[in-house]
Amino acid sequence: MDSTGNWYKPGQVFLEKDLILPYVPNVNLCDNKCISESESKRSTLLYFRGRLKRNAGGKIRAKLVAELSGVGGVVIEEGTTGEEGKAASQIGMRTSIFCLSPAGDTPSSARLFDAIVSGCIPVIVSDELELPFEGILDYRKV
Repeated sequence: MDSTGNWYKPGQVFLEKDLILPYVPNVNLCDNKCISESESKRSTLLYFRGRLKRNAGGKIRAKLVAELSGVGGVVIEEGTTGEEGKAASQIGMRTSIFCLSPAGDTPSSARLFDAIVSGCIPVIVSDELELPFEGILDYRKV
């Protein structure tokens, strides 16, 4: 975001000179012990919890819900912020193999980083997403 709180338009951010900072996760870090303990509990194939309807950027969410509803191993929940929502997201992500991270009002969301710190493999559905430290980290290896 620029200094006035407006989102930059595509092409205005350049990884050669700009540093993209990650969101602060909303869930607790699942450390190595937690990951090894939760590995056998990951019974959900794909998980998403969040607002199913967003502003202009939320069209993809409606399409994903239509395509994935009723598919075995897929859990899609309407969710909100707050302590109960955070707790439900944390449990859902720690019991899932993949976590859906679709675009909303912006190309990225804190959900992506919640998935990473939960040991859940993020499935990014977003155009023009520039990940934090993308010029340094090879995300394909993650």
